[in-house]
Amino acid sequence: MAKKATPKPRSLSGWQKMRAGSKGRQQMPKSVFLRPGSRTYPVKTYNARTKRWSYSPRMIRAAISRANSQGNRAVSRDASALLKRVRKK
Repeated sequence: MAKKATPKPRSLSGWQKMRAGSKGRQQMPKSVFLRPGSRTYPVKTYNARTKRWSYSPRMIRAAISRANSQGNRAVSRDASALLKRVRKK
């Protein structure tokens, strides 16, 4: 029986590479983040075609999940309310 090829490690996405305090996050506008003061919980993605930042339901759900895992209920509530508003559009 032939050996199976070992899968190559997946590369990190652009968001995962940009940890808090990194140069990449410092270059993003503060409006991209749910907590702009600390530049945490990014909730917008950049659309190169329209050259605009727009809310991403996927990023908002990730912020909710991360806030819940860290026990930050205030952020979780804010992100949930934002997700409801974005889905109504």
